[in-house]
Amino acid sequence: MGRSASTTRSDIDQETALQDQINQQLLSETQNLSSTLLPKYEQLLTQGYTPQQEAAITGQSQGAINSAFDALRQSAANQVAQTNNSAGYGALLDDLGRAQAQQSASTAQQNQIQFAQQQQQNMLQGLQGIASLYGVDTGLLASGLGDVGQLLSTRAGISNNGMNLVGPISGLGLAAMGLF
Repeated sequence: MGRSASTTRSDIDQETALQDQINQQLLSETQNLSSTLLPKYEQLLTQGYTPQQEAAITGQSQGAINSAFDALRQSAANQVAQTNNSAGYGALLDDLGRAQAQQSASTAQQNQIQFAQQQQQNMLQGLQGIASLYGVDTGLLASGLGDVGQLLSTRAGISNNGMNLVGPISGLGLAAMGLF
């Protein structure tokens, strides 16, 4: 064997050893990263907003509704005081109470849909994160979950307007058949 063949073989052995060392280091870093990230991704699978966040969102949205209706009641009371005529004041307060109850219920329902959608989004992010660690197709995983947000929105629409069932149901049917 000539000197150049010996040098080439030695260079190849050194290059292979260096590549093996780099591969081992990458494997170790990947395993460390996976062991750090996996628990966080798994936590996303079951986590939406915290109860404190849900309470804050609910409190703010209901507080805004209450403030608006309190202002309307105060305006009506001021009108009665200015005109010294209370005709229709009781009926107006009743109407405001009904409207406030309807608005509060609608907002509470929208909040629940938002909470469910946030949990669904977190779950998808967790699945995508886990899939990226293991090289799994996230589209395949997500297809098994369905579109919960769309179903919740359709249900909310039906609940809010029971007379208009044809639109959401036919839209849902067309979407399920892949035509929409």
